[in-house]
Amino acid sequence: MGKLISDKLNAETLEPVVLNPKTLNNYKENTALNNDELEEAQNIIFDNGIIEKMPGITRINPDWLTVPVTGLHRAYSRGTEKKLIRIANGIMKADPNLTNTVLSGLSNNPTSFVNVRGKAWGINQSDGIIRYDPQIAYSSGNTGGQLTNIISPYMRKKISFFESDETWVGGTASYGIYRPDEWSGSAICSRNLSAATSGTQVSYRYTMAVLDLSKFTNGKASTDEDLICFYAFHDSWNNINYLKLEFSSIDTLFTKRFETYVYQNKFAQGDFEWTLFEVKKGAFAPVGATPNWNDIKAIRITAAANANGPVNINMDFLHMKMARPKARALHKSLLARPKAQRPDLLEPPA
Repeated sequence: MGKLISDKLNAETLEPVVLNPKTLNNYKENTALNNDELEEAQNIIFDNGIIEKMPGITRINPDWLTVPVTGLHRAYSRGTEKKLIRIANGIMKADPNLTNTVLSGLSNNPTSFVNVRGKAWGINQSDGIIRYDPQIAYSSGNTGGQLTNIISPYMRKKISFFESDETWVGGTASYGIYRPDEWSGSAICSRNLSAATSGTQVSYRYTMAVLDLSKFTNGKASTDEDLICFYAFHDSWNNINYLKLEFSSIDTLFTKRFETYVYQNKFAQGDFEWTLFEVKKGAFAPVGATPNWNDIKAIRITAAANANGPVNINMDFLHMKMARPKARALHKSLLARPKAQRPDLLEPPA
């Protein structure tokens, strides 16, 4: 039978609020609170049945900052380690009291962190990837921080990101069209090539350190199955003839080189579109006497327009990536008894 409801009163059964005894030691009415207790708690973390203060709410070390804090993160490990990371004035400190310097000389840019598989990973748009491992105990010269020799899980190697730290001749730097997914540098610029009707425009880079594309950063050998990847943005698909990419080996004269062409039909149809190209290293044609992937000294790109009109092509995010794993056919062998042991297979007598 339902509850009785009149036109003046609706009776409701009130249930008591049960607090987890593992969470709070006791519960008090606000009239019974001491002067040093809070009636309303803010800036707290409820973590595994325990209420904790949010890091950074209270003063936890004696150094008074006169510069902005550009990064603040709570690092979790796979175990029980929980440590606070703070970046200010290009110095990254960690551990519960923020007295141990993990990394220094960082750029004064806002730094965002995320916890991945027991480590904190950060990016500040200038220094590349920052890593911190909460499980590594502090000692002189061993702080758990790392900026270099970080291997991407996709095995990628930077070739050229067309940012302001690279010197290119020909074409123009474009800060309005670019790929933001580059893993180092500012990621705010691409290289624009503007080809007139039936014409071309060339851009090249030769003032650079020798580039070894025969292996990845961790020393793993690169094969012809690995991919040279880049993005290209075009304004008028109908006017594209081709985009050419060349790597000069041994010298900067392009007499010994690897080259490849991507033609109009490989670009995304439509105007003002990005296209991701992934070209096998084995698809680059060698020109001249035995060019070598381990001795790349210059890069050249050429944009060509057809007779329909001019075209603008922006190139960005040029890198090498490991080939995708290939599926292999699985074969199962069925073993049978020899024919002599199978009466059902014996030939009938003549």
